[in-house]
Amino acid sequence: MIEKTILSSLLQELQYARKVIPYIDREYFRETGDQIVFSLIKEHFVKYNSLPTKEVIYIELDNKNIKEIFYNQATETLDSLNPQPADVNWLVDATEKFCQTRAYFNAISKAAELLEEDDVTLYHKSLDMVSKALAVSFDSDLGSDYFESAEERYDKYKEGYEKLATTFEIFNKVTKGGFVNPSLVVFMAPTGVGKSLFLCNIAASYLQLGKNVLYFTMEMSQTQVEQRIDLNMLDLREDQIKILEKQQFVHRVVNLKKKFAGKLKVKEYPSGSVNSNHFRYFIEELKLKEGFVPDVIVIDYLNICAAANTSKNAGLYEYMGQIALELRGLGQEFRCPVFTATQTNRTGTKAEDFDATDIADSWGVTHHADYIYGIIETEDLAKMQQMKVKRLKDRYQDYRSWYPSFVIGVDKSKQRIYDINIEDDNQMNTHEIDQELKELM
Repeated sequence: MIEKTILSSLLQELQYARKVIPYIDREYFRETGDQIVFSLIKEHFVKYNSLPTKEVIYIELDNKNIKEIFYNQATETLDSLNPQPADVNWLVDATEKFCQTRAYFNAISKAAELLEEDDVTLYHKSLDMVSKALAVSFDSDLGSDYFESAEERYDKYKEGYEKLATTFEIFNKVTKGGFVNPSLVVFMAPTGVGKSLFLCNIAASYLQLGKNVLYFTMEMSQTQVEQRIDLNMLDLREDQIKILEKQQFVHRVVNLKKKFAGKLKVKEYPSGSVNSNHFRYFIEELKLKEGFVPDVIVIDYLNICAAANTSKNAGLYEYMGQIALELRGLGQEFRCPVFTATQTNRTGTKAEDFDATDIADSWGVTHHADYIYGIIETEDLAKMQQMKVKRLKDRYQDYRSWYPSFVIGVDKSKQRIYDINIEDDNQMNTHEIDQELKELM
């Protein structure tokens, strides 16, 4: 019944048609005749930006070279349509419910057929179909009116970006309050310098702040990641952990759990085998089975992820750039920052200093990242247990004049980075900032 009501309304309600046609799929209609008529209505609407009459559809149907059985079914559908005035708001709501129900039914049916093939590789494909079906909805947001939204816009300016501060004073200082939520944060370093070190510290930091952290690892094993977190959180070296009795170790971890309200989930995947869709499925599964929703996502690391929407035959520039784009989209979807890392190229590996052009594989990564931090370790810095962190991109701050670089302490035996008190001559002092604000007022 609802199918005929939808088709009838598409022949007379222009406002209704403009709202719903972009979201209705031909396959939502069960009968072939309905599918054909809908296709003809949509085709006319897209081409002429107006609604066809029944007579126009009859003519278009005659012009189509289709089998007699399908022609007769489409004619029966057209004969049954009887446009009647109806409330547009009700029509839109009823059509949205129809689309959601049919999309879900179709997805379940197709997924069941795939799973019957007993091919484990089709599991994620079937899950993807169901996930997309569950996401079907009409977008009623028509954007903002520049002149009419002035007050709302001003309030947002005063509120500023939503940010997630860390336990590291220096990162909070250079970002002026924490990382914008959502955003894509990339740590860039030569092989073996400290990409995973920084990512594990970010995870430990937010865990201590009571956040739910999800750590995807493709480089280290799940146990190696958890061991680094143990060294950091328990303030122990590896040799000290090994001499602890099992009960002593468990007791210390239990005390950490009582102290910090956050949760940490670590998931290991083979290198190069997963993309943003796999991460998305896993997050949905965690939410469904355990009620776990991440506040922070850590992906170790970008270069050994796969791209979901670009062929592996594409050039590295396009392929790696697409991975960065998809990871940023993941953060936007789940409203949380995504932290990852990338390697330097050969030039950057041997240099005692580098910039964003030294990123490995793809300069395209820099286009999609919101923050990029270069991690530099020289012999002199290593002797002092320090690393230099160079700000290579910050979408929200002037990183060239406000702390363009800083030094951070490193204790690799405990897999920990920490703040050290070093003044930076490049920072603006409080008096200068206050003076600038006074001149603006």
